[in-house]
Amino acid sequence: MTLSLKIKSSTNYAYIDKPTQVSLIIRIVPETFTKFNGIHYVILIDNSPSMRKENKLQTAIASANRLASEVPPGNFISIYLFSNDLEKIYEGPSGSPIYLQEVKKGYTTNFHKAITKILEIVKNYPNPVKLIILSDGKPTDKRNLSDYEPIQVPPNVQIISIGIGNDYNEAIMKRLADKGAGVYYHILDPSQLPSLFVQQKVTDVAGYNLVLNVPPGFEVINYEMPVNIPIIDKAVTIYAIGTIPPGNQPVVLTVSGNYYDPVRGLIVPLNESIYLQRAPDYVVQQNINQSVIAEVRYFSLLKQYSNALTSGSNKEATQIAQELLAAAEQTKREDLIEETRKLTGNPKQDLSEVTKTMRRQ
Repeated sequence: MTLSLKIKSSTNYAYIDKPTQVSLIIRIVPETFTKFNGIHYVILIDNSPSMRKENKLQTAIASANRLASEVPPGNFISIYLFSNDLEKIYEGPSGSPIYLQEVKKGYTTNFHKAITKILEIVKNYPNPVKLIILSDGKPTDKRNLSDYEPIQVPPNVQIISIGIGNDYNEAIMKRLADKGAGVYYHILDPSQLPSLFVQQKVTDVAGYNLVLNVPPGFEVINYEMPVNIPIIDKAVTIYAIGTIPPGNQPVVLTVSGNYYDPVRGLIVPLNESIYLQRAPDYVVQQNINQSVIAEVRYFSLLKQYSNALTSGSNKEATQIAQELLAAAEQTKREDLIEETRKLTGNPKQDLSEVTKTMRRQ
């Protein structure tokens, strides 16, 4: 088995005469890895006039070139610019430098148009796509977050969004990363781009195009539903919460899905169930796993914090940030405590940190 599925539940018992809230930590654990060829890296770079300041455009293209050189042969690279319209300036195999002529000047930032077009192009690619989106400005065509909600990201596409400076829409960048099971990065210095691009290189994978379904009535906290993860190159943790109605019969909670195994060349099913026995109140209460509850609660608060920042509710965000630190300490996880202390209240910086924490192992 290349991937294994493991579930930790906050309880193995359910109330008889009242609802039972259940928290789940679902782990997708790679058992074996293989060298994989066939990932399509699609790089979408803003070509508006502001990108020509501070050598941002030149640095972005040079960073794409470095990524193309360092990705092993057998994968694919496409580079697009967007301004007035979407323009492909390169497409070819990875593993060697790219030689580009001087690019034409752009004059606006038709961001929504570019995203819509590129997703239409890549949705028919048979292999996983890592879509890297880079911009330093606000969209000039569709400017509101609500305009981007209807966008459907194909299940084979992971989105890495990168915002440079302080004059772009962080809520849109984060939302695209969430829709594409990826990460949003906020940077101030263009010199960070080369290393950031190279971080996106994938060499060993355990599987790809993972689809996962949680039990009915459960909500996933740190991924979109249904869960689609295009590339599995590390362990994945999924947090979910739901309510079991009262009753006399035991409850079976099943997590199911499938993924493509590149070694065997076939789609492999995943299926794991846990059983909740009905019990008196005192039995349920005595057997609650507080560590699971604390960890899931932390990620639920983290989602609330990002929602407050996105909506501009600074007072609410401040209150939740205080709860977050207490919740992080309850988990006894040093990594979460450290990440929580990094939060500053700056929407760009904090929304970026949220996506990193949500997608970490």
